[in-house]
Amino acid sequence: MPSTLIETDTELHAAVDLVVAFRNGFQSPLNKVTMGVRSMISSEGAPVVVSQRLKRTVTTVRKLARFSGMNLARMQDIGGCRAIVPTREEVEGVVRRIRHNWDLKGFDDYTESPKDTGYRAVHVIVERQGRLIEIQLRTPLQQRWAQEVDRVGGRIGAFLKDGVGPLELLRYFERVAYVVGLREKGLPADEEAVAEIEALEPQVAAYFG
Repeated sequence: MPSTLIETDTELHAAVDLVVAFRNGFQSPLNKVTMGVRSMISSEGAPVVVSQRLKRTVTTVRKLARFSGMNLARMQDIGGCRAIVPTREEVEGVVRRIRHNWDLKGFDDYTESPKDTGYRAVHVIVERQGRLIEIQLRTPLQQRWAQEVDRVGGRIGAFLKDGVGPLELLRYFERVAYVVGLREKGLPADEEAVAEIEALEPQVAAYFG
């Protein structure tokens, strides 16, 4: 085997080892953030539904390759916890507690300003023990929508959550998210959006299995 390939393999293995070591350093701060979020939700009087995860090594490497200028220190979602909170008001209460107790490094309200895919949630970035930890706060309907996007995307091998996939399917999920968002705000349904969803249903039915 040519030496250049050996060097490339060696560099690749070293890079993967670096990612693994960096990732492992998130476990302790992630545990602390997760316990804190559980306590804050309980203080709001809401049921505690919280999970945590470390981003998989292969996903981390893929993200580093996909975004130019991205590096491990800037990546904000290697360690993350997700809470399902019943109402928007309780989500806001948890956010207030996070702001009061922790060092806030980032905040995105995708409920008020959804992603192009229709994704809605509140994302908060905090720093614990020198690591950036992402907290996702979703309502039950937002969680159900995201789970279905992941399920269908996995079934057809498309990155729907990143806006990659059949256009009619992406449009369908975006319109559904829009109608759900109106419902959660107590607003009447958009008749044009509902009609578009109904028109798209026969086109996307095969993707759902």
